[in-house]
Amino acid sequence: MPDQRTRQRATGGVTQGSRTALIRYVLAATAARTADAGAPVAFVLLAISPASGMGNPGLAAGILAACLTAPHLLGPLLGRRLDLARDGRKVIAVACLLYGLAVAASAVFTVRQAPLWVVGAFLVLAGTMGPLLTGGLSSRLAAIVRSGQRSQRRAQGWDASTYGLAGAVGPAAVAALSAAASPLVSALALAGAALLASILTMTFPTAPSSVDEQEPAVPRIGQILRIIAATGPLRRTAYVSMAVAMPGAMISISALGLTSDRGDSAVLIAAFGLGSLAGSLAVVIFPLKGQAENLVIGLAAAAGAGFVASALFPASAYGVAVFGIAGVLNSLLLTATLASRTDYAPKNAAAQVFIWMAALKVAIASLGTATAGFMVSTDARLPLLAGGALAIGAALVAAAERRHGQRRQDPSGKT
Repeated sequence: MPDQRTRQRATGGVTQGSRTALIRYVLAATAARTADAGAPVAFVLLAISPASGMGNPGLAAGILAACLTAPHLLGPLLGRRLDLARDGRKVIAVACLLYGLAVAASAVFTVRQAPLWVVGAFLVLAGTMGPLLTGGLSSRLAAIVRSGQRSQRRAQGWDASTYGLAGAVGPAAVAALSAAASPLVSALALAGAALLASILTMTFPTAPSSVDEQEPAVPRIGQILRIIAATGPLRRTAYVSMAVAMPGAMISISALGLTSDRGDSAVLIAAFGLGSLAGSLAVVIFPLKGQAENLVIGLAAAAGAGFVASALFPASAYGVAVFGIAGVLNSLLLTATLASRTDYAPKNAAAQVFIWMAALKVAIASLGTATAGFMVSTDARLPLLAGGALAIGAALVAAAERRHGQRRQDPSGKT
């Protein structure tokens, strides 16, 4: 009869206990991120619905969406609390709970025609919790599964799939529920998903605290950016992933202008989304191998090329295939960046590093969306061409910097 070690090798280093914990993690992360992805759409629909009684529905919709998304940049303020916590599960569970309650309250106040500032205040609270539902949850994953590159990379693939699935299911579920029932029902369903995530989070196995008497003190917020800047692999991962986030945010807007038929545009957007989901599932089956930083640089260059190609073949069957491939590459890059953060972030600052880097990507993605809006009026191909070139350029700079760093150690002692 095979012993425990043999069984672990046969399952890629994953025991039955860690496998069930990973399943609970995937369910919790999918529920939380579905709520986070769908909420902006739900409140746009709520604002423009007759039940809201908004005097200027378009302006109100924009304000409410901004109240949800802009506070994600405040996430790093909460990251240190997660690193300091003796039980990080409680911090994330409370964040999911507050997110769900705030979304539910905002939705009810909207249909009761409360002042816009009241609704916005609750949404700011929800938006502030958002980074703990994304980067905060991801920072806990390494402690849930067994150590070892193969099992960690497979788990990171599952984590990436929750982002892709939530990004597709959240807005689609909101649209379907709003059509079948009402925008209020869709918002309350998202609140329920966040509350479910809160419950599931408390079923995770307890993980060792990052607070250790033998470890350096948990860095303060201002120190995290210096740590990222001084640690070569983290620095390069940060600016490369930010560069790719720009065209990643542009692609849906560009797709709307690349063809005159809205149905064709929808097919292109769907191809990118399905490609992203397929890519994340692929790395679950075939985990990424090699140094995380090398994977980030190589996949960033490939993703940049995919975005450029997406601009060149829009109105054909090739366009659908290219958009799908771009989605696959973008998803593989996300998995690689998660691996890089896990491998190179200091143990006593892992949550803050995850959340800071996620917040920087949100900021750049928002800039990308705005920039694409201006560019498409001139030529819908420009956002993808410029964004793809930016991603390729960042990857080349990172590769050159890494080669230089191999000759001379950077201040962190990593190259």
